[in-house]
Amino acid sequence: MYLIDVLTNRRTGLSPEPWEAPFRNSRWFTRGWTLQELIAPPSVEFFCPNSMRLGDKKSLEGQIHKITRIPISALRGSPLSCFSFDQRVSWARNRETKREEDLAYSLLGIFDISMPVIYGEGKENAFRRLNREWRYRLDESALNYAVALFTFDAVQPGDLGFQKGDIILVTKKTENTNSWW
Repeated sequence: MYLIDVLTNRRTGLSPEPWEAPFRNSRWFTRGWTLQELIAPPSVEFFCPNSMRLGDKKSLEGQIHKITRIPISALRGSPLSCFSFDQRVSWARNRETKREEDLAYSLLGIFDISMPVIYGEGKENAFRRLNREWRYRLDESALNYAVALFTFDAVQPGDLGFQKGDIILVTKKTENTNSWW
């Protein structure tokens, strides 16, 4: 990955000081699709605009973990099924996409869900379809919870402790998992 907002000076070499803060604040880590680009491949190499190699996913895993809060074991390739739904949703927090639907679509690989991409349907419909597909995957004999994934869209960010755009998980204990609310 070329991180256009992480600059180094060739004369200073690759000591962490000149590029660590820009690396930590790189816009790349806030993009919605970055989640799949970071987790799926076994190796990801990072470069600055002057083509100097900053490191790879393994050598920078500590910094990447601090930036993204993705567990190091996930970065190292542990099956995503080892991580709870809540954990995987939390990795998508504070991410931005150009198209509103892409916030939902960028989670498809993280949840191993396949569904058609329909641009123009809007964020709410995209998340509604993602929820429906996730519910189909629930093992009803093992889970006795109804699950919903929403994006928080408060008029005043900060209501209930959430910020606008946060992805929140709502669970409700039910007697019959076929009952949705």
